[in-house]
Amino acid sequence: RKNSKALNLRTDASVRFENGLDVNSTLRALDRAAELIQKIVGGKIVSGIADSQAARPRRASTAVAHSYIESLLGVNIKSGEVVNIFKRLLLPTKVIKKKNDIFYEVLIPSWRNDLATGEDLIEEVGRLCGYEKIPAIMPTSVLIAADKNEELINEDAVKDIMVGAGYTEVYNYSLISESDKEVFGLKEMVGPRHPLSREQKYLRPNLIVGLVKNVESNLRYFDEIRLFEIGRVFRLEGKKIREKKMISGVLGAKMERVRKRVEKSLFSEGKGIIDLLLEKMGVADVWYDDFLAETNEMRMFQPAKRALVKTENKTLGWLGEINKTSLSVLGIGESVFAFELDFELLNELVEREVAYRAPSKYPAIVRDLSLLVQPQTKIDQVLDIIENIGGALIIDTELFDVYEKGGQKGLAFRIIYQSNERTLTDVEVNASQQKIIKAMEERGWEARR
Repeated sequence: RKNSKALNLRTDASVRFENGLDVNSTLRALDRAAELIQKIVGGKIVSGIADSQAARPRRASTAVAHSYIESLLGVNIKSGEVVNIFKRLLLPTKVIKKKNDIFYEVLIPSWRNDLATGEDLIEEVGRLCGYEKIPAIMPTSVLIAADKNEELINEDAVKDIMVGAGYTEVYNYSLISESDKEVFGLKEMVGPRHPLSREQKYLRPNLIVGLVKNVESNLRYFDEIRLFEIGRVFRLEGKKIREKKMISGVLGAKMERVRKRVEKSLFSEGKGIIDLLLEKMGVADVWYDDFLAETNEMRMFQPAKRALVKTENKTLGWLGEINKTSLSVLGIGESVFAFELDFELLNELVEREVAYRAPSKYPAIVRDLSLLVQPQTKIDQVLDIIENIGGALIIDTELFDVYEKGGQKGLAFRIIYQSNERTLTDVEVNASQQKIIKAMEERGWEARR
């Protein structure tokens, strides 16, 4: 077959002999052909055969040790039985005794092209000896499980969390266009030395560019779209190109009825996805920093609606609403929230050990608190006051509404009071609630009663 392919010559003979036919069968075929010609047509057979080949192919021989036969089959077998099996298979065998072992040198017939190694001969011995006589034995070696790939485990966990939150995973190309750079105000880009086209000129510095373009292509078909991607980005750090694995997501919506529910709290809803993801992955002490430098990532967001995600004084990622200029160029009339996290750093911060606390056997008391605050007031500021004043009696505080009224920002919180030692009374809960309201009013915020 190799020679046939090398010479690009396909013949009937090459097709037959590449299937392992006996090369010596040609002589028998010639004898049979001559016999049939003489019988049917008549004539005289001329003795002798003219063969143009230089030399007949030599018959190959293979040697195998008796100890190896027993080791591979896992049974004890007599030497005479092995010789008898080879004899039954018409395999000429020479027995050679060396030191403490016996060797069998077997001459391989031309019609047994399947016998090329000692293992092939042992297989024949086992087959004729009877596979049912070979006992099943468990491996005696120690089976060591492969090391777990924590990165893949964490990646699957992140995907499960995002899908559970209603997001769909996508895969985008690693190259972006010249127009993408201009639309999103990107700088300090890297790319191939000889790009194939303007559409494939730069290596993506983040995943958000591709995801926002996905929103552009798909928002016309859906009232709301949630997408995420895990992939590698490429950034210029000094004179070196840094490749990092990131996770990014986008949230966009359209139509008036959807905007009423989403647009005013789009930033908060998107931030909630990050909080959910980091909480599920066991990442603690997360905080948001709005004092931002003008980097590639920050230029993509609206100045008043962007933040860095930090933990342990390390920047884990960034989030915000895409600036209106970029969206208008792309033909997107709605707000789009996006975030991107450093997956490699996230992988280092994942905490697998989870601490459980027994639920309280005493009933909880729920109170709602509605506030009017200045537009620049951060939600975290309000939460800190509630938790510090409420103390141990407050087990959870949830922001359930954000709205605007008279140039001020309205915030509505649900506060849950509960004790592990006793049933709380309305008197002490109301007292705690009044302390919180007083602290709010001292800062110039209005508590709606």
